[in-house]
Amino acid sequence: LGMPPPSSGGPGMILMLNILSQYEIPSGVSGPLGVHRLVEALKHVFAVRMNLGDPDFVDVTKLVSDMLSPEFAKDLKKKINDEKTFDPKYYGGKWNQINEHGTSHLSIIDSER
Repeated sequence: LGMPPPSSGGPGMILMLNILSQYEIPSGVSGPLGVHRLVEALKHVFAVRMNLGDPDFVDVTKLVSDMLSPEFAKDLKKKINDEKTFDPKYYGGKWNQINEHGTSHLSIIDSER
C-alpha cells in the first residue's frame, strides 16, 4: 500500500488505520468525535514520520517496522484524549516542518516493465 521507499505515505496510512481500527466501527470513527479521533491519529502519524528519511542516509528499518505494528498503534491510541487536543510537542515531533510547497511523484512505465 503506497509508493516504494523512501515514501512515507504507505506506512503512515497503515499506522493511521491501525490506530483508528481500535475504535468501534463505524460509530467510533464517525461524526464529530470520529473526526477528532482522525485528526489526533494523523497528528501522531505526522510526528512519527518526521523521523523517516532517505534509507541511503538514515536507518529507517525500525521506524517503518514500528509504523506497521499494531502494538505501536495501540500505544499511540492511548495518547488520544476524546475531550481535548494538545500542544504540538505532545505528539512527539522533534523536527520542525520546513515551509515548502509539497512534493510530487512521477511514475514512468515503458513497454519493458
